[in-house]
Amino acid sequence: SGRSVIVIGPELKLNQCGLPKKMALTLFEPFIIKRLKELGLVHTVRSAKKYILERRPEVWDLLEEVTKGHPVFLNRAPTLHRLSIQAFEPVLIEGDAIRLHPLVCTAYNADFDGDQMAVHVPLSLEAIMECKLLMMSTNNIFSPSSGKPILTPSQDIVLGAYYLTYEPVDKSQKDTHLPTFNTVDDAVFAEAEGAVHFHDWVRFRNPDFGRDTVYGDRNARIITTTVGRIIFGTIWPRELGFVNFTVKKSQLGDLILATYKAVGREGSVPVLDALKETGFRIATRAGISIGVNDMIFPKEKEKVVREASDRVAKCHRDIADGSITEEERRNKVVEIWNAATDQIAQSVYTTLSGSSRMAGVKKGDPRHAHRWIINPVFAMMDSGARGNKAQVKQLCGARGLMAKPSGEIIERPILSSFRDGLSVLEYFISTHGARKGLSDTALKTADAGYMTRKLCDVAMDVIVTDDNVGPPSSEVITLGDASIGRHIAMVVANPTGGSPKTLAKEDDVLTEELIAKLRDAGVDRVHVHLPNGIWKTNIYDGDEVLLPLAERILGRCAADAVVNPLNPSEVLIKAGELIDEAAVVRVEKAGIERVKVLSPLTHMRVNAIPPRAYGLDPSTGRLVERGTAVGIIAAQSIGEPGTQLTMRTFHIGGVAQLKTPEVRAKANGRVQHVDLNCVELDDGFSVAMNGNGSLRLLGDNDEVLEEYRIVAGAAIGAKDGKKVSKGDLLCRWDPNFTPILANAPGKIRLADMIPGVTYTEERDNSGSVFKYVIEHSDEQNPQIQIIDTRGKPLATFAIPAGARVEVGDGDDVVGGSSLAKIPRQAA
Repeated sequence: SGRSVIVIGPELKLNQCGLPKKMALTLFEPFIIKRLKELGLVHTVRSAKKYILERRPEVWDLLEEVTKGHPVFLNRAPTLHRLSIQAFEPVLIEGDAIRLHPLVCTAYNADFDGDQMAVHVPLSLEAIMECKLLMMSTNNIFSPSSGKPILTPSQDIVLGAYYLTYEPVDKSQKDTHLPTFNTVDDAVFAEAEGAVHFHDWVRFRNPDFGRDTVYGDRNARIITTTVGRIIFGTIWPRELGFVNFTVKKSQLGDLILATYKAVGREGSVPVLDALKETGFRIATRAGISIGVNDMIFPKEKEKVVREASDRVAKCHRDIADGSITEEERRNKVVEIWNAATDQIAQSVYTTLSGSSRMAGVKKGDPRHAHRWIINPVFAMMDSGARGNKAQVKQLCGARGLMAKPSGEIIERPILSSFRDGLSVLEYFISTHGARKGLSDTALKTADAGYMTRKLCDVAMDVIVTDDNVGPPSSEVITLGDASIGRHIAMVVANPTGGSPKTLAKEDDVLTEELIAKLRDAGVDRVHVHLPNGIWKTNIYDGDEVLLPLAERILGRCAADAVVNPLNPSEVLIKAGELIDEAAVVRVEKAGIERVKVLSPLTHMRVNAIPPRAYGLDPSTGRLVERGTAVGIIAAQSIGEPGTQLTMRTFHIGGVAQLKTPEVRAKANGRVQHVDLNCVELDDGFSVAMNGNGSLRLLGDNDEVLEEYRIVAGAAIGAKDGKKVSKGDLLCRWDPNFTPILANAPGKIRLADMIPGVTYTEERDNSGSVFKYVIEHSDEQNPQIQIIDTRGKPLATFAIPAGARVEVGDGDDVVGGSSLAKIPRQAA
């Protein structure tokens, strides 16, 4: 084996790596000695070594011969997942550094700032075959953890593709007056001669006319496009069609995936190399480079900062008046500055996107009459080549709120940008989080590596085995109410030996009567089947769909047949069938909200998973093969990003993560309340008493357009069954407090509320007195009771420490009244 620094090899093919001749001479020495002896040039190993040491001309020829078709491994430490070791065909080069293909950098998590890599030579025929068939870089196009292409280009290549397909804002020229090209060669020749530029609008004979393709237009004979897009189209196979939109990093990933589906692995590899070549060439020709003048200052910043400062000053006046508490003031200040920096970030984005302009043109010169100069900072961010909105906000707008090492947010925001430069105080504020980030990175990397190791220990035995799914696995449970409806997995014999000898047969359903019968016979625990598969639904974060059903079922096998709810005779997916993209589309069109899939959780034998319970192998896009070490793949898939996550993050928690405290209808429709317990208020709103309900927006055919989870205490503005228009307010809530609400009308009685012991009173400048619960003890548990006219308790609410009591002893309340407020912490 050998080890050296890596540098980029832009001229390499995807299956190649550049190996320094000096290193290869040592690595392949035994093979060279064998050939020297076969050719009769030497007779002993000693004389052969001397021959090699003298660097005779024949040695270099033999080195070329023995390395041809003999792959080598490249490994980069830390080896976090299986793609950290891949095989390549060596290309002999001058110099001392190993050359690496730029597209495999993502898999290795490598860059060219001094990283080192180790080279290993497989010796046996079996090892060489394994290299070629399994470990070659051309076999590792997809990530084993996500199934997305891991050979997606980054940085220069992305920038080149974006520049080539960029859409100039000016469309003033009439289509009829545009230059028209018949073939790609005509357009390339015209661009080379300077008659047109990459960003000029032209008319082009549609190569996809009358053909069904992924991206092309089958109806138009002539399409309006840019010269750059015509050149970009030469990279991709005809099956994809003409790509007539601006291509960013995520779209490149989609194009690579579509290419793989259209032409397979063999056809995808040359496409990836062509993309690399074109990307680098165009990025070089674009000459994109950034300077301080490209970081354009948004005009709206001053106004936004002034308005936010006024609102913060009002918060300080409110606390002096006693209308809000210190906790509320802090939450509001953080919320105001978060909103202000978000507004500045948006104005930075708008300013930069509008700063692309036409180049200066000499009067009467028709050439380059429509050459566009793109703002390079915007181009890098928008394309996904480098940086993101948050970083560009800090460059051109304002850095915003910073966190202390404890995670608490510092109230004073940094209003300067890196372009303006930070004041001494602002710099000092920002060093808090920056220093913590550096120490965290050093300390937590070891923890993440240890976690990966432990995950591997736990899961290393889990592999894919037999094909049949068979009946679900079983578990032992204690008989009780929760066991009603479960299916018995093993015959239950009578422990007394009396009659009947068998108390329950396999697959009998546990009912109240059967449970009573078993208990009478002295049986407390039985074997029951695990459920046949698990249900998958959308995963929500508040009112937003965090993970849609489509993503959760794609690549899994259906446990039961999925039928169309509007037409039960129409089977959308058969039982046991692998759910592909077409099946997912059918499920979405039918409006199905949950699907039962086979799962390793319910069909696993001892360390063995049937292929259908596991589903699709993300790295191949096919059903997982027998013998696949899925346990190790799972451990690596969790551990690898875990190590990356130890990098510094400025946690903006608290109010920032609560988003806007209202929900508006995103379309016209009808409102449906689901599991909502509401009480009408005088202002036309109703208040949600429970936190596990939701509000649905239904379309014309009663299909669910949107679903919003409703928090307890939310004010709901749309009654059940009411028709609403797009933009109507559906509900709102207080982002700073979680309320405790009265569920019935009556009088208030405060229990275990002892001044100075369980609560403290605070009087503000306006004379209002608030009770704050300070602690619970074994004897005293502060409570608010609602009693009827006879003094009988109707409801009792335990009040946690830190809550603010909103009612007094003897007050009259109605259903939905706020009894106490618990502050949400701004971490």
